[in-house]
Amino acid sequence: MFASSTSMGHKAEDIFGNIEDVFAFHSQSLLPELERCGENSQMIARTFIDLSKDMERIYSRYCQNMEGGRCVLSDLGENNTLIQSCQRDLGHQLPLSSYLIKPVQRLTKYQLILKQLSESSVNSLSGKFELDESLEVIANMIKTVNDSLHQPNIKGLPDELFPLGSLVHQETFLVLTENKSESQILFRNSKQRRQVLLYETYVVFCKTLTQKTRTSFHFKFCLALGSLGMSSILKDEAKKMEIWIHEKSEIYRLEAKTRQAKEDFALKLRMGIVKAKENPSNRIARIPESVHAENFPASSGSEQKRSFRPNFLRSKSLDHKEESKDISESWDEPPNKSSSLTQLAHSTGATNPVYQVLADYVALSDRELSLHEQ
Repeated sequence: MFASSTSMGHKAEDIFGNIEDVFAFHSQSLLPELERCGENSQMIARTFIDLSKDMERIYSRYCQNMEGGRCVLSDLGENNTLIQSCQRDLGHQLPLSSYLIKPVQRLTKYQLILKQLSESSVNSLSGKFELDESLEVIANMIKTVNDSLHQPNIKGLPDELFPLGSLVHQETFLVLTENKSESQILFRNSKQRRQVLLYETYVVFCKTLTQKTRTSFHFKFCLALGSLGMSSILKDEAKKMEIWIHEKSEIYRLEAKTRQAKEDFALKLRMGIVKAKENPSNRIARIPESVHAENFPASSGSEQKRSFRPNFLRSKSLDHKEESKDISESWDEPPNKSSSLTQLAHSTGATNPVYQVLADYVALSDRELSLHEQ
């Protein structure tokens, strides 16, 4: 029994996803607001409109976890002793998988209630206008949540990025990050194999892990399309392309397995960048141009933001070690097990190398150094 409990404890998050966030939202936000509305249809409609973005974010995350949760539950078996014991204690008659779908079914019930209220309202005094608006908002939210059922489940994706919207294209690349200042390369990391997913507003870089027959994506970082520049034509590099954030020194070099794979991705990315620049979003403006995994706890549940640290310092912190398990990779060559960080700063024959400071930085621990731009 102890072994079974331990096994379930490790798999509970994979099965239930962010179900605790769903419960907290209803018990702490939606229910209290609806209780304050009483029988006022106008206030009820306004409540759903005001909370629609929170619902969209929470339910999109829940739905993206559902397929993986079903696979984990299938591996355990619904006849698992611990699962059956819990269901008997709770008086549940249906299998666990039936209960996991109920949170999503709740959304369509909200839509039905609002539709009934709208049909019973005859004029603006009874909240007809607000009810019709709330129906449109809820319908759009349900579509977004439904779309998320068919999107890859990205573990560790920050809450601020939910929902990502429609997946436009994806490809596997070897990604090399360089930090350049004028003609000098300040650092270059080793190539990392990444699944690069292109959405309507972001390009997301993920690490791919395969366990048994399941493949999962783990969030590493993302870049907002509206801030990107790109070049898909590099001299003597038919399978490579480069992208960068405007007015930043980091350059990301992407190497595809074939030239055609690179060109297909580059075409979709170029179209996405043009569209994002033509239609700037207020939502994008409120978050950083790039988000890295080390800025957030590595969990797929509710995540609290950490303080953002400058992106160009991610390889310079004395506290931070570059991913030790992500060794240098190549499509055609065996992994290079040399150091992942190459120091190419000018030394002019001196014993100690000289580094250029790009911006002020305040040390976060006694193992770091405060830096000041000259």
